[in-house]
This record gives sequence, structure tokens and C-alpha cells, in this order.
Amino acid sequence: MTGWQLVPGGIGKILTQTNDQVAAVGTTIQQLADNSVEPLQNAAGFDGVVVKAFAGFLEEQSGRLTGIMNGYAAALEATAAATNAYIAGDEQAAAAMVAETRHAAQTGDMTRFQAGG
Repeated sequence: MTGWQLVPGGIGKILTQTNDQVAAVGTTIQQLADNSVEPLQNAAGFDGVVVKAFAGFLEEQSGRLTGIMNGYAAALEATAAATNAYIAGDEQAAAAMVAETRHAAQTGDMTRFQAGG
């Protein structure tokens, strides 16, 4: 393993911490969508236009938010899979996992990273 210099235990710790933070972002986004209607109605004097506009905004941005969350997931999954391949002594498979990150982020398909791809 001449091309890689990894500390798998450190990577595992960072992946766990980052995964927790990404999950918190996802939860916050969902809570925003779930818990915003009533306060908006109250603040706007029950004006349906404001609520519809906000719902439209969330719908319009859902693809972008999904893409962001897919990017996080792909980065985490690819890093874990590449680290596992590195530990197994397969630098070529580790590099292949990293190369798959963009495709996984764009499609949301993380199956390549599961069970060694």
C-alpha cells in the first residue's frame, strides 16, 4: 500500500461523527417542513397565499435538498467502502470506491458501496 496513508480508526470516528451531523441536518429540514405551516398561518393572519408560497418553495427545493443529502451519503459511503478495501489490502478497489462517489451522489444509488460493491 504505497499510495495511501490512512488511519482506519480515525476515519471510522470521523465518519460516525459526520453521519450524526448529516442526520441532524436531515431531521432539521424535515422539522422545518412539518412544523412551519401553523406558525406561518398565524403570522400571516391565516392567509393561505403565504402558506401556499412556502409549500411551493419547499416543493421547488426538494430536488436540490435531495441532491445535497445524496452527496453527503455518497461521500460517507464511499469513504467507508474505500477504507474497508484499504484495510483488506486492495488499493485498486479503494480507488474504485472513491471514483463511484459522483455517480452515487447524482443518482442516490449507494449499492456499489455495500458489501464491497
